Amino acid sequence: MPAALLEVEDLSVAYGRISALDGVDLVVPDGSVVALLGPNGAGKSTLLKAVAGLVPPIAGRVVLAGESLEGVPAHCRADLGVCLIPEGRGIFPSLTVADNLDVALSSHDEGMRRVVDYFPVLGERRAQLAGTLSGGEQQMLALARAVGAQPRLLMADELSLGLAPLLVRTIAETLERVHEEESRTILLVEQYATLALRLADLVYILNRGRLVWAGEPDELRASKVLVESYLGG
Repeated sequence: MPAALLEVEDLSVAYGRISALDGVDLVVPDGSVVALLGPNGAGKSTLLKAVAGLVPPIAGRVVLAGESLEGVPAHCRADLGVCLIPEGRGIFPSLTVADNLDVALSSHDEGMRRVVDYFPVLGERRAQLAGTLSGGEQQMLALARAVGAQPRLLMADELSLGLAPLLVRTIAETLERVHEEESRTILLVEQYATLALRLADLVYILNRGRLVWAGEPDELRASKVLVESYLGG
């Protein structure tokens, strides 16, 4: 097993008096794809936000490549290579596609070449306002910004939400390609368990803010009780 790029240790987060995460432990090996599954309200998005530095933990810590991120603000975590694609896309609708990409690409020419290679349709729409793209194209733009920035840790929150099945497959194939060609480390929250299990090396299941299961995709597929209990399958 490769060394851990990300370690989440005994992490707890609360919104006021409401507990969102309670003592969660999670490891993301370098170069792996890890899927984080569970029902709505399980704490999956909160965990990604805590890693990104967008919500403060009340206990526990986040460790990146052996270094604690305690006290490190979100923009500094981004500089360290922690990239979150939030649920709801997180693009700038009033800017053009090219301008949206400029915000994220440190090396414009090389980054743009990579983006166009992965997402040819965005190359054709560089001058178009991002808010006028279709929902699927906007999601591609959000993913393209992350891919172009070449993060150490790419975290994706419900990329397939609201997309047609064909676009879901396209997004999945792009993530698979990024992982295989660039050995990108990916932490994935995904509503489609089948898709997540196809991509993932490791799977964690959260329920009501607690970790209830961790293992390999084949183990999860073999357990009907787990799938029915936590994933509604």
